[in-house]
Formats: sequence, structure tokens, C-alpha cells
Amino acid sequence: TPRLKDGIKELNIPPMDPFIIERNNIEVRSGFATGRVQVRNVRIFGISDSVVQSVDHRMDGDKVSMGLVTQVPRLYLEGNYKADMMINEVKMTPKGYFNVTMTDLVLSSQSEGELYERDGHTYLRLTKFNFEPEIGDMHIYASNLVPDPALSEYIVI
Repeated sequence: TPRLKDGIKELNIPPMDPFIIERNNIEVRSGFATGRVQVRNVRIFGISDSVVQSVDHRMDGDKVSMGLVTQVPRLYLEGNYKADMMINEVKMTPKGYFNVTMTDLVLSSQSEGELYERDGHTYLRLTKFNFEPEIGDMHIYASNLVPDPALSEYIVI
């Protein structure tokens, strides 16, 4: 990943540190909270410090599967959020700035795909992707979680 830190312009590979996510929607379904959170302008720092611990790659004809285990010492994310949630039967629609710091991560992923040809080139189409993080420590901050600014500053997730 250090080679990808600044991206590879001629291959249209964007910089990996910071990695930018312009917009993403997250569905939340847990025992006490359900709803949707939209994040925008997310910048992720620390990806280039990751170390691949193991790779398991297999091909069978045009079918491809890969398992990957990566260790990341520290990830820092920041961006803007807008939520539409029900928390313990209370509707909440906060929006604001957020940041997340995670340390001692081990990221395990399993992916499957299939090779296909187009215009004389071979491409890989992902058909399945599962991702499971183990997080050593995590701190989350989000502004404006509740209408009272003083109370919002004291809410810790």
C-alpha cells in the first residue's frame, strides 16, 4: 500500500491516503436503533500504513476467490453526516461533523468474482464481498447528535 499512497494517475487509481469517499449511505439495524445515515466528504487517513498478513487467492476457470487479512495500526476518518434514525422509539434527524479513530485493526475479507472479456481485455467482476473488522480501540465524535449543543458535546459513542 505505500506505493498506492499517492495513487497511480496513469492507471486511474486514486490516492489511498487520504482515501476520499464523496458519499455513502449506511443502514443501521440494531436492538435499539434503526434508520439510515448518509456520510459525505469522508477522508480516511492511515490506509497506507496497513500491512498484509496473509493472502489466499484461488482460480477455477473464470471464477476467482480471494481471502485477505490486513493489519492497520491506526485509521482516522472525518466527514459530514446526516441521519434519519429511530433510537428507542424516539425519532432523531441530526446532521453535522463526525470523526472516528480506530487503533489496532485486523481486517479480514473474503471476495468472489468472475473474469469476463470486453474489447479484447479481461476484467474481474466482483460478485460477493464480505468484510469483518476486529477493532482494538475506537473513539467516535459526532456534532449535533441532540438539539442541545451543550448536551451533544458530552455524548460519547
